[in-house]
Amino acid sequence: MKILYKTASKKTEKPWRATRFEGAIFKQIESLLFVIESEKSKYERLSSSRSKKKTVSNNVHENLKKLQNENKILKSSIAFLQKQTEILQALLAGMRKNYRISDNISSGFFPDHDYNKYLSRFVDIDIQYSPSIGKLKEIGKHIKKFFLNDRRCTYIFIHCNGITEDLQNLLYINARKNQTGLADFLLDRSKVYQYNLEDLDLPERKLGRIIIGRYPYESGEKETTLNNRIETEILITKRLLEKYILEIQNKELAIKDGLTGLYSRKFFIERFTEEFNSMDMFSKLDESELNLLKIIIKSEGIAAHILRNHYFVKYKTKDEVLFNRVLNKLRSLNIISTKRIKYLGDLEDGYFFENSKMSYNLYLAILDLDRFKSVNDKWGGHSVGDKILREFANIIKKNIRTMDIPVRYGGEEFIIIFPRAMNYSRIFNVLEKIRHDCEHKLTVSWNGKKRNVTVSIGVTQLTKFDKNINYIVNRADAALYKAKKKRNRIVRCIQDNNDEFLYT
Repeated sequence: MKILYKTASKKTEKPWRATRFEGAIFKQIESLLFVIESEKSKYERLSSSRSKKKTVSNNVHENLKKLQNENKILKSSIAFLQKQTEILQALLAGMRKNYRISDNISSGFFPDHDYNKYLSRFVDIDIQYSPSIGKLKEIGKHIKKFFLNDRRCTYIFIHCNGITEDLQNLLYINARKNQTGLADFLLDRSKVYQYNLEDLDLPERKLGRIIIGRYPYESGEKETTLNNRIETEILITKRLLEKYILEIQNKELAIKDGLTGLYSRKFFIERFTEEFNSMDMFSKLDESELNLLKIIIKSEGIAAHILRNHYFVKYKTKDEVLFNRVLNKLRSLNIISTKRIKYLGDLEDGYFFENSKMSYNLYLAILDLDRFKSVNDKWGGHSVGDKILREFANIIKKNIRTMDIPVRYGGEEFIIIFPRAMNYSRIFNVLEKIRHDCEHKLTVSWNGKKRNVTVSIGVTQLTKFDKNINYIVNRADAALYKAKKKRNRIVRCIQDNNDEFLYT
């Protein structure tokens, strides 16, 4: 920018310069512009925030409307369910009324004395007692007495069976009675009732049979009344027997193998664990006692001061009272013993693991049929294989003691638990008889060929190192593995004090 200055003689041009006053004005303008920009940005942020809040508010209103609609639907559903409940209650009241009517009719159908007698002999027994073979036979006596004495029938036959071999002939009744005072009956005729006992889930599976015979009345009216009455009683008896047989059968199948009749693997695990825990002292120790015992087992003969330091370092404690209490508890239970040992030339106490069981008179044997797969593949199939398994189970049952527990562990593998066995020689004699019988009596024939089916057996005894049943099962299995190498032999596994396995 240039400014012209006039003089008297001529025009001259000089550059313009801002004064101090004008510079201050410019600075104020710049600060005002800055303020305006900042206020503008604040305004924009406020506008954005307001729009977001408005959007959120709209969403809340929409969700509230949805919830209100859902609430209306739920209220209508609740009202519908209340109406349905009222209808069901009315139906239930009607059913109760009909039940009372039918109960009164049935009570009138039987004379009071006989009706109550019948209920006490059958229905109450049905409700109060858990099923067992002994209780079933007791009920059978009541049934026999009821029909021969109270109903004056002349003949009763009842035969009940389960589906397994051990449940054959659960109940057998075959009785006759010569009745007296039969002037009102036709003695030249006979009325016979026959019913099959059936599995309620599989009616084609027959569980037994009921046959009852009697003389009919001369009077048609009396005969009709008595016939209806006895038919009703026989049907109730049939239902009762079917229920008992099925419950006994289901109870038996829960612990028995259906093919061989030996105990199942599940029962073995539960029963053996129970037997093991009854003798095991590990289970009676608390955490601190087990921790100290682990150190002693790992370092047999450990010196007293080393044991103490090791325990304090490993389990991060310095509780002398706790350490001494635990040590004394293990000593009092005879789980550990103390002997004088030399350590760095000095004599001091050393601790040894001695005992973990109240008794070690328990042996376990695993038996496995040799080359059994070829029986199924080349000697007649699975039907022949099943026959061999049943015969082998019978050999086991014939040779073991009543207290021994035979188990079908899986496939062709079996287990026998020998509790309270005082010495190995008796156990060996039992196993040797089983092995001998298999070698000479267990045979399979097919297409004119014949061969014997032998068995390999691994056996072991409970030891102080066994912390659970898996230890003894695995040791017996290791012995079985050794026996299977040459087959048809018995191998015993012994665990020595150095935790080493010895096979004999």
